This record gives sequence, structure tokens and C-alpha cells, in this order.
Amino acid sequence: GAERNFAFVEKRSLLAAMPADIRDRIIHLLLPLRHVEYAANLNNCYVSAYGYGVSVTQATMMCAMDRLGIAQYITRIGLMLDEGADGALKTAKTAWQHDPDWQPMRTLSENMLVTKDWFELFVAQDVVLDGMLYPLVYQAFATELHAAGQTGFAMLTEFMSEWYDEHVRWTDNVMKVAAAQSPENRAQLGQWVQHYQPLVAAALAPVARRALGERAGAALDASATQLAARLARAGVC
Repeated sequence: GAERNFAFVEKRSLLAAMPADIRDRIIHLLLPLRHVEYAANLNNCYVSAYGYGVSVTQATMMCAMDRLGIAQYITRIGLMLDEGADGALKTAKTAWQHDPDWQPMRTLSENMLVTKDWFELFVAQDVVLDGMLYPLVYQAFATELHAAGQTGFAMLTEFMSEWYDEHVRWTDNVMKVAAAQSPENRAQLGQWVQHYQPLVAAALAPVARRALGERAGAALDASATQLAARLARAGVC
């Protein structure tokens, strides 16, 4: 499905016809996420190496490979935006390394890479960060572009949207089982969520403002509400 979508968009030059301001917003919001996805790949590899129990580590290893694939899809979108050249990807890499808007997320990603507790890392990456990031980018931002008549973005990121639905199901089940096992587990999970959610929200806020303008706050609030509802159903918060 993803390959067909890429071929469809490329054949009809849907990205080439995109207004310059929307193209710039995609370059600034989406393309640096390939670095976030690569960090997510490493984090899930770490959980797979040090986690306890096949039911967790098998899933996190599959997740790790998915994240590498998502990073590659984002890279392909960057190449399509530049008709095969790597200028947009270089711009995004410079933004990731130096743009003040991206430094909170870069700091958060680097801190996660040296987090020792594998279950804390699972909560931070696969539950909280993904739970805030994916609705912002692949729901709120995609919906805004679709409303502006830019259907290419939604087609090229359909894999991410569908993958996230599956990702939510298994991560929520892991949280539900862990929380139900003991009051201590439930309290620890809650503490980790309360620690990481403000950090993630603060890291996403500046890039959301660049991408969504005055609608950024509402989009971030919607992501937080969605995550809170998931955690409540899992018996965590």
C-alpha cells in the first residue's frame, strides 16, 4: 500500500505542485523526525536486549525495525520534495542540530538514549513520546494539509497512521498488564508518565507552533487528552 501511494504521488508530481510555504512547513516538521525515529529504533533495540519476557521483547524488536522503516519513508519524502536531490534533507538535518525549535526534542531524544531502566524507556518512548508526537504530526498536521487541498502528505504518511493504530493497541496492553499486577507498578508507571509528559509537550511546542501556528496549542492539548484517555483505560492514571 505504501509503495503504491509513493508511486501515485510521484507520478502525478503532487509534491512539486505544493505551495512553497506548505513545503517549508513539511521540511521543518516532518523531515527532522527521521532522527527521532532512528533514536526510537535504538531505544527499542535496547528494550529488546534488556527487557524481561518474550511477549515484551519480541514486540519491541519488531517495533525497532518498524521505526527504521518509518525513518526511511521520511527520507524518501525528503528526496521527493527535492526531486531526488538531498537539499531538503540537509536543511532538516541542520534544523535538528542547530535550530532552537528542535533542540528541546534533540535533548530529550539524547537523554532517552542513555536511560538505563528498560521499562522506563519503554514508557518514555513508546507510550508518552509516540502518544504525543504521532497525533500531532499524522493527525492534526495531516488534517490541516488535507483541508488546504494537499492530499499528497496524507498518502505518503498513511503507513505511519496505520502503524500507530497497531502500536497503540500493544503498548496499551503492556501498560494495562503491568499496572494491574501491583499497586507499586501502577504508582511507578504513573510517576514515569508524569515525569515525561511535560518534557515531551515542551519539546513539541516550538515545532508545533512553526507547523500549525495559532492552532498548535489546541493540537497539543488534543494529543495530551488522547494519551490521558488511553492511560485511564489501561488503569495507569
